[in-house]
Amino acid sequence: EFALAVAVAIARYTNKTDIEAFDLLNQFFSIWGRL
Repeated sequence: EFALAVAVAIARYTNKTDIEAFDLLNQFFSIWGRL
């Protein structure tokens, strides 16, 4: 799934934990959803 792939990419790029990357992804989609 695309969202999962993006989450993995973010986690690898930032070297953050999966939970932190997931939280970041949630924030991104929350902002994107308001546009």
